[in-house]
Amino acid sequence: MLDEVRLAVGEACSRAVGLHIQNRPEEPVTVVLSTDGGRFSVEVADRVPADGMSPSGLGAQLPGTDGERDDVVMDSLPGAMGLAVISGLVEDVEVRPGVDGAVIRMSWPTAQPEC
Repeated sequence: MLDEVRLAVGEACSRAVGLHIQNRPEEPVTVVLSTDGGRFSVEVADRVPADGMSPSGLGAQLPGTDGERDDVVMDSLPGAMGLAVISGLVEDVEVRPGVDGAVIRMSWPTAQPEC
């Protein structure tokens, strides 16, 4: 499972860094690691607004989401290929596009200690 975590987090970070290089190199990409309720979570956030992207076909206004996975929304996001890879590697993934950027949250179960 460690390989899947490494690949998924790498894809999410590569996507965010690529967006920042093209559109907002002065803004940081944020990565937050946490554990809660028997799960290990990673959130990767970019700060590239949907309407502020370069005109290379990435600047379309993003539709809203209701928090559930929506393949149409995911396909319309910049870096859709990376998102497809992530969704193939991670069972629990949430993509939250917004006017101030997007957050990709990935979560995996933690191993239970043996008694």
